[in-house]
Amino acid sequence: TDGEAALKEALTENYDVILLDEMMPKMNGLRVCQAYKAQTTESKPVIFLSAKSQESDISEFYDHGAGFIPKPFDPMQLAAQIEKVLNQR
Repeated sequence: TDGEAALKEALTENYDVILLDEMMPKMNGLRVCQAYKAQTTESKPVIFLSAKSQESDISEFYDHGAGFIPKPFDPMQLAAQIEKVLNQR
């Protein structure tokens, strides 16, 4: 529902991959990712979903996460990106 809830879920639940929308209430996806990495030693891959498509935004997503999918997206593209990230682990 919002970035704070996403951070709490990421820290307390066991996920193989974390999907974060960049534009969320309370905390954006990048802030959630940074806080998550600062509060845990686990290295779960993070994939960002965003309508932001400037090169600087995309570069920042890859600096902090394992993947980026531009919105709107095809569900098959999402599945392929998740599979790719999990296979790289």
